[in-house]
Amino acid sequence: MLISRYMTWGMMPIAFALSVFKLLPINLLQSVLGAIAGFGMLWITGTIFHAVRKTNGIGEGDLDLLATIGAYTGILGAWTSLF
Repeated sequence: MLISRYMTWGMMPIAFALSVFKLLPINLLQSVLGAIAGFGMLWITGTIFHAVRKTNGIGEGDLDLLATIGAYTGILGAWTSLF
């Protein structure tokens, strides 16, 4: 039940490079915003859950994984993957 931070954070710069060289269907800005949005969606959810329940409801690896997915697919892809 562990997601390696080395893998998820290591794959994000690859996604950014692929988007710069037009090897992904999104540009660099969309890739960066996808990573931020992917991380942010789960961070906000986890923060609200922690404020209400006083316990962690989501692991940090999940945040990193959705950020990586967002880097490869953009905001819409991160949103779609979440649901």
